[in-house]
Amino acid sequence: HPSVVVVWFTSAASKMRALLAVVVTAGVAAFRQPHAVCRRRRLALLPAPMLTRRAPKQHHSTGLLKTNASASRAGDEGDEARRRAEAASSPEEAAEIAAARERLEAAFANVRAEAIAEGHPPIVTRTRKQRAKNELAAIRRLGEAETPAQVDAAIALLWELWATERGANGADTMRTLDQLIGAGPAEGWAQAEELARAMAEESGDWAEPWNRLATVKFLMGKYDESVRLCEKVIDLKPHHFGALAGIVMCHVKRGDHEAALAWGKRAMPKSPAGRREWARARFAEYKQKLSFEI
Repeated sequence: HPSVVVVWFTSAASKMRALLAVVVTAGVAAFRQPHAVCRRRRLALLPAPMLTRRAPKQHHSTGLLKTNASASRAGDEGDEARRRAEAASSPEEAAEIAAARERLEAAFANVRAEAIAEGHPPIVTRTRKQRAKNELAAIRRLGEAETPAQVDAAIALLWELWATERGANGADTMRTLDQLIGAGPAEGWAQAEELARAMAEESGDWAEPWNRLATVKFLMGKYDESVRLCEKVIDLKPHHFGALAGIVMCHVKRGDHEAALAWGKRAMPKSPAGRREWARARFAEYKQKLSFEI
């Protein structure tokens, strides 16, 4: 089951104003602030090519619906920045717009983590929906694969989707984490454990840092902890074949062959027919777990 920055989040209402200041500075309109005010502050941070759209009319609605709508707009603006970067006429302009997008994504991640920590439903953006669609399509592709090469391609695609689920910055940090894991116990595992835990606790529902943390715990021989982490990964992504295989290995190491056998029945089968049925069941299970319509 192969699977930075330490960020402290608090749910105290007294800290919300501080969070809001961070979000506005990075360009995200969020919790209980008139959207037009946030918009004017955000535009000051964006490059000139992005200052052409007129700010929407000011409104003063509050509550969870406004929170989700504002943060959704922030994520959509990240999409807009990406599209503009792709269509930019010069490398300098593309780099400037890409940097603005990174600022928006980083600030949105903070908003999203805070919402999850306070028990709100996950904020859904166009990007999040598209990534869920891509993942469901990859699960289906894995089930329909007929040749070993097709199976390997589908597996590689899912690993890539899981590792890049939080954008370019998250993917870069994930690569650093993998390098630390590969460095071995003398040089890398302690740092890998610290980094993986920081990433997992910051993101909350990003499964792959939890999976990497489970990997490190397994390598350290801490099988009970690895089992609990694998269970968390599987709860987030029931089709995570890496965590499913990992939890079986943990129970074997623990000497609990009954648990290993039980989890082995949930692991991805090797036969084409078994894999097809497994993928169909995991597809339906994951789609049902999503908090939004695809």
